[in-house]
Amino acid sequence: MSRNRIQIVGLGPGPFDQLTLGAWQALQTAPCVLLRTDRHPCVTEVRAGLRADALVQSCDDLYESHAEFDDVYAAIVERVLALAAAHETVVYAVPGHPAVGEATTPRIRAAAAAAGFAVELIGGLSFVEPSFAAVGIDPMDGGQVIDAMIMARQHHPMVDVNLPLLLAQVYARWLASDVKLTLLNAYPADHAVTVVTAAGSPQQRLVTLPLAELDHGDHFDHLTSVYVPPLPPHSSFTA
Repeated sequence: MSRNRIQIVGLGPGPFDQLTLGAWQALQTAPCVLLRTDRHPCVTEVRAGLRADALVQSCDDLYESHAEFDDVYAAIVERVLALAAAHETVVYAVPGHPAVGEATTPRIRAAAAAAGFAVELIGGLSFVEPSFAAVGIDPMDGGQVIDAMIMARQHHPMVDVNLPLLLAQVYARWLASDVKLTLLNAYPADHAVTVVTAAGSPQQRLVTLPLAELDHGDHFDHLTSVYVPPLPPHSSFTA
């Protein structure tokens, strides 16, 4: 195993005060920091607190130069490994927790293992806790979490309609529309759902509306989730 090390650090879901002490210490001491995106509420404060001589980059250009997410992820992995080869330690900082809903983490771990680089995960608060808290639900009470892109590719939602459901990363109106069409195969059109944006931050916003109107609005960005409550007991709804 070489001395080269990749630290995948979670930035948490929102403001700087939600950053963990371990994550902040790793960021402050890193000679090289790669941000998955600059579009995160705490990035301004993070950048201001980094070493003056640190090399700091983001991957936003890769999202702009590739049409498919798989290509973006492959390019991110390539960049992370190149920086790890050039520096003894590189911090790759991602929104939320690096092991929750972060598609690049398993890819980096596999590529790093092949290259003989060490990988350390430094956790952060994920979007799950503040999103469920925003709608007053304990996720331990049967909470289900699924990526919106996965839901959008399904014809019939592969979930238990009798349990709470949180759809993650509903970042665009077109995605909300695709998710809605899938959900309508299991839930009635007037079933109330809640769009949760910037959960746990001062900018938190909740919009509750009928499922049929889920995509009627502009309240979607990279900090948006959708909460779908369980169907009422003894519901006889069928698609």
